[in-house]
Amino acid sequence: MDGVNQKATIQLAGHEYTIQEIIYDNETIVLADSDALRGGKCPRVRHNVSFDEAWLQYPTSPENLTFLFDCNLPAADPIITTRGKNRIGCQVSSGSSFVFTPGQLDASTESELAKYCAPAIVVPIDVIGMAELENNRTMLLDEYGVVIEKGFELGWRLGKNDGCDLCQKSHGQCAYSQNKTLLGCLCSDGKMAVDNSTNCSPPRL
Repeated sequence: MDGVNQKATIQLAGHEYTIQEIIYDNETIVLADSDALRGGKCPRVRHNVSFDEAWLQYPTSPENLTFLFDCNLPAADPIITTRGKNRIGCQVSSGSSFVFTPGQLDASTESELAKYCAPAIVVPIDVIGMAELENNRTMLLDEYGVVIEKGFELGWRLGKNDGCDLCQKSHGQCAYSQNKTLLGCLCSDGKMAVDNSTNCSPPRL
């Protein structure tokens, strides 16, 4: 992880995400696409979210926004005409751009738009953010970046046989390398557990 603007970042599948929050009690991390954070209210989202499912997973089924950019549309397509209400108001690509909540994009519409647009990009957001967008069309089309900025949750599942569970039970925090090897146990006093131990509790005399 790297410190950027006083917030740490993490690389997932070659893309940078800003860590908005770490919830240790339920082993959950809240991430936001760093590139999208720099895009204001209408960021150009450039990639899907992918990660190593061996140690990360969505804690619940994600709520996804689907984006279609660089669309060069024919004027008289009835399917596209009916979906004009999902056109993004900001100029974020060379052509028209669209954003859909899960209930707004059916298979036939997506198939038709795919003929004229760049490949669809799917972005997870939190449940509360999705509810805001579904109830506020102006926010969906002109200010969706506000919700993307809040990020999405991922849970981590690190090996329970590497000593991390003992560290956590002693009120420490597990420190891992980039390749997910346990480096040690960071105790509440800011120091690592002594003698490469994974236990912050003082030894009994």
